[in-house]
Amino acid sequence: MENEVFSPLLEQFMLTPLVCWVQTVGKPTVTDGTRLSEYVKLVDGIYLNEIMLEM
Repeated sequence: MENEVFSPLLEQFMLTPLVCWVQTVGKPTVTDGTRLSEYVKLVDGIYLNEIMLEM
């Protein structure tokens, strides 16, 4: 049940302009290619901190 609700919301969030911008500004990193792994990479804060240090 949770996956049925979370997956569409996650997909919608990952397509927002801010997330797309962050992904284009940052260095490509190796993930397993799933939206969930991309989301975890964003919310752990390390990736965003690296981007802020570059700018």
